[in-house]
Amino acid sequence: MNKRMRRACLATLATIALATLVGSAGCTAIQAQSTVPINVPPRIELQSGDIDAMNYSPDLVAMFGIEGPADSRIGGGGGNVEQIKSNGHPSTSGGSCCTRLPAVWQPDLKLTVRWLAYMDEGNKVVKSWYKAENVRIPKYDGRSAGTTWVVFLPDHRVRVMEPDGIDPNGGNNPDIRPAENDPFIAQGVRDEESNKRYLDGGKQ
Repeated sequence: MNKRMRRACLATLATIALATLVGSAGCTAIQAQSTVPINVPPRIELQSGDIDAMNYSPDLVAMFGIEGPADSRIGGGGGNVEQIKSNGHPSTSGGSCCTRLPAVWQPDLKLTVRWLAYMDEGNKVVKSWYKAENVRIPKYDGRSAGTTWVVFLPDHRVRVMEPDGIDPNGGNNPDIRPAENDPFIAQGVRDEESNKRYLDGGKQ
């Protein structure tokens, strides 16, 4: 073997050795990363029940829905609840199946409520989607809760409650109209995304 071939051979061996070293270091790094623990949030147990609506507003609600955070499987919906009656009593939609909420009350849970409203503006009827975000639910006992109530209030406001029968004078009683200063009332705004998708040349 002449000197030129020896140098070439040594260079090749050196390259292979360097590649092996780098590859081993890379594997070591990958193995080290794969052992880092990942905190996976626990899956919240849900329970199913009916959903109903009560309307104190002058608008007809054609349909409505509630949804929880992405991938939470929390949600439900119903539709067609007339506007407030002439005697001041609320209209109700009748129960629909089904909605899913946590079996155990989650204080940090925030929902999004969407609804399609038909508003009488004198000589014409205007329809628009509305949405209220960061809607919270008062504390409830899932062991005795059943129907979820969505309460529509004037000025495009909404409240969600889960009656449990434990505190009939508390914040989860659909027979009591929510007070104006109720902290669980959420303000709705026009849902331009839904309007563009469903009303402006859309399906509804």
